[in-house]
Amino acid sequence: MTRIRDREIVRCLAGGLDAAAAAELRRKIEADPAAARRLAAWERAWTGLALPPPGPVPASFSLGVRRRLAEARAETATGLRPLWVRAVATAALLAGLGLGSLLGFALSGRHEVEVVGLWGEPALTELSWTAGNGEGAP
Repeated sequence: MTRIRDREIVRCLAGGLDAAAAAELRRKIEADPAAARRLAAWERAWTGLALPPPGPVPASFSLGVRRRLAEARAETATGLRPLWVRAVATAALLAGLGLGSLLGFALSGRHEVEVVGLWGEPALTELSWTAGNGEGAP
């Protein structure tokens, strides 16, 4: 005879077995006195686990959550981004944009660069493709 495990007993008590499997397990338990004692102990423990009825959320809980949310928003709004930090970041952004634009315009007229593809052929971006004639196609 196979030993009945506590896991099977708990599944039966919790309703995790279908009716046929639960009936088969109950039949096996009736034939085994040790399993019947374990089932009785589990049933006593299981019935003692009744949860209290659900109640409303305490008002202090929602007030506490709102207070912590307001504190976090205030800290984020002022503590992380003071006015002088935003001003310095804006000035650095504008200086970088201006310097990059000046250098780009200054260097753009000096050198003409020819785009060449692999093996010295014209790059595909330099070819004009026309439908009908094969002159522009590589």
